[in-house]
Amino acid sequence: MKNADLRITPTDDPSILHKRIGDAVSMRAYQIFERRGRAAGRDREDWKLAESDVVRPLCCCGVLELDDKVELAADLQEFDLARGIEILAEPHCLTLCGRPPGKAGPEIFRTVQMPAEVDVARIECDLEEHLLKVRIFKVAQPIYREQASVAWE
Repeated sequence: MKNADLRITPTDDPSILHKRIGDAVSMRAYQIFERRGRAAGRDREDWKLAESDVVRPLCCCGVLELDDKVELAADLQEFDLARGIEILAEPHCLTLCGRPPGKAGPEIFRTVQMPAEVDVARIECDLEEHLLKVRIFKVAQPIYREQASVAWE
């Protein structure tokens, strides 16, 4: 398989992701509306269905929290790897963005919550076939003076 285009986008501004998700849900809701023959009056139903298509938790995912990092393994069968995958990293959440295989239409988003705050600038990834392995280093926690003095006594 040709190497997939894998992009990592660290962000601490959730509005960037929310806008992209909103645009994709809107596009998908319109596709559902058109598929039903443009019948009016079911816009909320269309929107909810579109949300469930576009945004879901990351399936087939394993998360392991270690002392200094979080390791994640995910099966990317839901994504068309030839069209690329983007990893949007936030301090408490990781979101994979891409296109479904063989379908035109909006991006899909698969999310996983991090068990600890992570450093979005320190991410390492490996992709073999459809298996993505990610290592994200945790944000260093400050040592308070009381903790430090206890350790030295």
